[in-house]
Amino acid sequence: MNLPLDNANAFNLLNQGKTLGVFQLESGGMQDLARQLHIDTFEEIIAVNALYRPGPMDMIPSFINRKHGREEIEYDHPWMKEILSETYGIMVYQEQVMQIAQKLANYSLGEGDVLRRAMGKKDAEQMATQREKFREGALENGISEDVSMRIFDKMEKFAAYGFNKSHAAAYCYIAYVTAYLKANYPQEWMAALMTCDSHDLTKVAKFIRECQAMQIKMLPPDVNEAGTTFTASPKGIRFAMSGIKGVGTSVVEAIVEEREKGGRFENLYQFIKRVDFSKVGKKAIENLVEAGSFDFTGWSRDQLRISVEPMFDSAMKEQKEEKAGVRSLFELMGESNENLFTEPPKVSIPTSSQQIYLKEKEMLGFFLTGHPMDSYKQILSRLSCIALRKVDTLDHNTVFRSAFLVETVRVLFSSKSQRKFAILMVSDGIESLELPIWPDMYEEKHHLIKENQLLYAVLQVDRSEGSLRLSCRWFDDLTQANEETVKVCDQAFDRAKFMATRAQQFKKKGKNAGQKKKEEPKVENSKVSLKLNADRTRLSHILKIKEMFEGSRGKNPVQIDFMVDDQCIAALHIDQPWGVELTDELKKKLEEQPAFLSIS
Repeated sequence: MNLPLDNANAFNLLNQGKTLGVFQLESGGMQDLARQLHIDTFEEIIAVNALYRPGPMDMIPSFINRKHGREEIEYDHPWMKEILSETYGIMVYQEQVMQIAQKLANYSLGEGDVLRRAMGKKDAEQMATQREKFREGALENGISEDVSMRIFDKMEKFAAYGFNKSHAAAYCYIAYVTAYLKANYPQEWMAALMTCDSHDLTKVAKFIRECQAMQIKMLPPDVNEAGTTFTASPKGIRFAMSGIKGVGTSVVEAIVEEREKGGRFENLYQFIKRVDFSKVGKKAIENLVEAGSFDFTGWSRDQLRISVEPMFDSAMKEQKEEKAGVRSLFELMGESNENLFTEPPKVSIPTSSQQIYLKEKEMLGFFLTGHPMDSYKQILSRLSCIALRKVDTLDHNTVFRSAFLVETVRVLFSSKSQRKFAILMVSDGIESLELPIWPDMYEEKHHLIKENQLLYAVLQVDRSEGSLRLSCRWFDDLTQANEETVKVCDQAFDRAKFMATRAQQFKKKGKNAGQKKKEEPKVENSKVSLKLNADRTRLSHILKIKEMFEGSRGKNPVQIDFMVDDQCIAALHIDQPWGVELTDELKKKLEEQPAFLSIS
């Protein structure tokens, strides 16, 4: 594939974090990294892929700051500039280790590879040999032992997690190609993704939500346009007919074959008359109707559904008579049975839009032409509901109101109390989240806990264990919402918010009390006071000092003062149990730091 590697649309997509469906760059962390770095070149995609792994992740802040000029780019030796300039002075690839050894210590590329493998395996004996070889080679080039050993230490540390650039480049070319296709051919790319993962409803649902966010319209299946795959069209992405419940691949192939042979289907009767009954049965046609495959006719789905049986029977009878050579009275008069079905039948009790959407979901697994919550937009604004897609931005303990449809229900028993509780999967048509309903609330409102039930609720964000979880404080039936229930919801919201604030205060009070108890037996140790020049201090310096402190742990608390013209503009305190032992060796290393002023 011969694509330009500087496509602005592809880079804009990456820098906006819109990487769902982009190879290797889909995770939330990768999206944040792309946004912060602002990728401008293909080489930076390679670097991002190599950096975003345990180990090199520590260097990501420096990499970003150096690119944007917020941190000085430093080289331990001027000869390293041509090797590390593309990565802003930071070792990112294994090849850079080999090049440094070749340039600074006269290694051949083969010897450099031996060094790389020895570092990766952490072979102590081999590393001792390589250290001496590097030192001697560097001395031959006039590089002091102090500088060469500092460089070797960095190489050794890096090699434990270093990534092969050629490997990263191959991966990142695929990442770039997928970003290019999504940015420049969004409908075709999203249709291809859905086709590839059509067996996985969870993934397809995720891609449909992405299409909604990209303003790409999802169209229901259509017997004149759809086939066995999701198809891009000027209007949007056409859902695959093979994705309809009860409509297998053989049915779709028979329909497409007839369409290609005889042209478009003008109406339902013509479709039924033309298709092969041995492959396309009455039930399959009814499912096609319920999924919206005949909406192009202008008839309602109720009218189409009512018409299927009489049309099917008439067409079947007509086919049998043709095979038997029998001509009907209509044919003798120059007419056909199709004229019997030119007008839509009357519908005595129309199906509600809610039921139409639910039936559509039953057939497709998704809501495409509408959502049951669409009818409640006015009351939702009165309820001050927050969309589920915005929940991820809320802080721990935030109390909020939301509305949703119950997609699935799992009723379980508590192992301790043997009482029932439920785990719901809820959705507002765009985002889906898991919501537990604990025993007390389950017993009170179990009659509302069922699939396809519309609810509005007071929820609370829980991030106590790192990941996002939801707690339900109150809920009720959205379909019965009125001004009175809105007041009840407001009261429940206020009550939950008060309880959350109170719990936070108790927790803080208990934490402070615990801290006081710990402080009573504290033994005072002499403080280590380190002063640094604030103008010269870089993040890399702080990280280096942190390494030194970690290698000299002790009981003495540390205070780092950042000075400008003999004035302290900021201070960093490092207290027990994380203190240091100020040895002569540590003191000497600190004094060698570029921003060092004094230590006592």
